[in-house]
Amino acid sequence: MTLDSASGGAPVTPPANLAQRIGGALQRMPLAYRAAVGALRLLGKQRRPRQIARYLGSHDRRYLRIGSGRHTGRDWLSTDLIPVRLRVVYMDATEPFPLPSQSFDAVHCEHVIEHVTYEAGMTMLRECHRVLRTGGVLRIATPDLALVARLITSGASDPRLRDYVEWSSAGYGTDAERRDPANPAFAANRLVRAWGHTFIYDEPTLAAALRDAGFRDVVRVAPGISDHAALRGVDRHHEEIGTAANELETLALEATV
Repeated sequence: MTLDSASGGAPVTPPANLAQRIGGALQRMPLAYRAAVGALRLLGKQRRPRQIARYLGSHDRRYLRIGSGRHTGRDWLSTDLIPVRLRVVYMDATEPFPLPSQSFDAVHCEHVIEHVTYEAGMTMLRECHRVLRTGGVLRIATPDLALVARLITSGASDPRLRDYVEWSSAGYGTDAERRDPANPAFAANRLVRAWGHTFIYDEPTLAAALRDAGFRDVVRVAPGISDHAALRGVDRHHEEIGTAANELETLALEATV
């Protein structure tokens, strides 16, 4: 198996900070976890108007990150459904954004849209279009449904896909799945059903959704690569699963208002 740290393919687990350690412990206690998440969201709603006003008032060039997790940046308004850091703004991306129209120059949304229904995803894309200025760009990355087809047809014969299947089963498979670690059906089902995935896009479907939301000039881009300076190197999913796996899994598109 070659998806190792030397090839950039192994899962990369960042050192756990205090919030992550507490979060991991709480998830083993569902009632406490729900209470903690509820408290974070309530606090986030209270803090949000001041956070947004402060950001808008201090930035002429404005960049919005949706589903930021722990990732923040001085130039970005980072938002998440669970604001685990003080600089992260609470926002449910399936509802109208609490942001003025035509106020941002770029939006970044990485491995988020697959967690909601197609209809909720359309709501999010329309809101992204609304808050972007003319000429603004949305960069969206999500698992690629085309990989599922490749796994089924070539997962046992293509060496790169075989490595991916074994890596996926070793890192994320159940005990039963790990007894047959080379079975591509397990990796394919995991991509579609695990981690709270709800709707997985192929390129034509996501491109059509972007155009339906009002975007134009939809282009496919490689992870981490962009013709737009503000969007170069902003992707972070490779830090979670490794570069090789991310390049296989990820469908990334950019679209212009």
